[in-house]
Amino acid sequence: MMSVPRPTISALPNTLSAVNSDLDTFKTEYHPNSGRAPSIESFSVYGRKEVPTPILDEEPWQPFSCRADFEFADLAHKAALNKDQTDELLQLIWKIAGGHTGFSFKSHGDVSKAWDRAATQMTPVRGA
Repeated sequence: MMSVPRPTISALPNTLSAVNSDLDTFKTEYHPNSGRAPSIESFSVYGRKEVPTPILDEEPWQPFSCRADFEFADLAHKAALNKDQTDELLQLIWKIAGGHTGFSFKSHGDVSKAWDRAATQMTPVRGA
């Protein structure tokens, strides 16, 4: 069995100073096919960058003309509405907004209750 020589006490300070000097350097080794020699640079070459102040956007919905337009487009996208469904929903919104029709729904529960009431008006179907 081969024994590995242990460092002597006098060799330890040199080893520690070599380790400390390596803490402030970066060695870059490139792929052998690149033809570039390894480079060693100190940390001071890289330095520290100032953290930029975040941009506070007062109108995060841009490029939409207003927040409501963005919210509508976002909802239509999330609901995966196609072109015809989007147009139909917009026509309904403008009809309601223009006061041309009444509108009472305020929640999903209101819609669900209306469907339940409508279901009682249908002819029951019996299985064969």
